[in-house]
Formats: sequence, C-alpha cells, structure tokens
Amino acid sequence: MEHNTIRLLRQILDRELVLHRELLAMARLRHILLCQGRIDDLRALYPAEARKVAELRHLEEMRGTLAPQIHDRVAPPDLAEATRRIGALIRRIGAVERASWALLARHAVRVASADRGLAVWTPV
Repeated sequence: MEHNTIRLLRQILDRELVLHRELLAMARLRHILLCQGRIDDLRALYPAEARKVAELRHLEEMRGTLAPQIHDRVAPPDLAEATRRIGALIRRIGAVERASWALLARHAVRVASADRGLAVWTPV
C-alpha cells in the first residue's frame, strides 16, 4: 500500500511542479502585458490561469490526504526535494506578483474611447 501511495504522491508532486512552472510563466507574461498596457490580452490569460489554479488546489487536497499515510522513515528523499522546489517556485511567483501589484499601484486605467472600449495606462 505504501509503495502505491508513494508512487501516487510522486505523480501529484510532478504535476504540481509543472503547474507552478506554468503559473510562474503566466505571472511573468502578465507583468509584461501590464507594462505594455495590453489589457485585453490580460483578460485572455485569466480563464487558463483559473483552470490551472483549480487543478492545483485539487492536487494539493489529494496530497494532503495521502501524505499522512507515509511514515517519515519510508518516504523517499525525492518527495522532500520536490516539495522544496515547489516552495521555491511559489516564492518566485510571489515576487513577480508583488512587482505587478507595485506597477498597478503606480498606474491607473482610464477610458480613452468609450465607444471603442479602448483603455490607456496613465501614471497616477
């Protein structure tokens, strides 16, 4: 039973790593789009990002259910390494998100043309 649980945990952690990498890439892209003022392109990112976050939450829930079934003496070191790598990715995503929020705090979106739905970045 523990062998199957460990294999499933590895699969979950591998998928979580992939999702975190993809979310980091999306966060970086979002920051670039913010810098360029490309609001419509930003909106296009949200559905894909929401799907990835939902999948990630589901995987985290599964991992939380399985992890207590593994005893520390039996868990392979690669599981702990994957967890550390996920933590590092989360910190990197957080840094990009903070930079994006700082950019948002310095700019505002104003309507340049209401009939065409055109938005323009302006410094605050």
